[in-house]
Amino acid sequence: MKNKLTLLLLTAAFCLMAFSQINLTGKWVGYLIRPHSTDSAKFVYNLQQTNNTLTGAVIGPDGGSVDIDSGKVAGNNFSFIITEAYGQAKITGTYYTDSLSSNVALPNGHLLHLKMLRSK
Repeated sequence: MKNKLTLLLLTAAFCLMAFSQINLTGKWVGYLIRPHSTDSAKFVYNLQQTNNTLTGAVIGPDGGSVDIDSGKVAGNNFSFIITEAYGQAKITGTYYTDSLSSNVALPNGHLLHLKMLRSK
């Protein structure tokens, strides 16, 4: 009987987590290690989520801000586009309880990976 109760509680908890809406609103900070260097570049995502729409801005290492276009949230996944002078970069990622795993596809074909942590 104890095993059945435990299984029932675990199943209920899993169902609640699966159907709960994530909230990406806030400031997320990550550092990108520069190729062939030990130096890193700081990136900040200032995100605002309304239902399944994501807006906000990305702040690069130079302190410049670029607005987010076409931002979407689907389950634990998110995506958006930023447009710079060199073209459009597509950012896709996954939300985890304590972080964002973010992949950046640059217009020149290079792929970057950032782990973003929620900032206060």
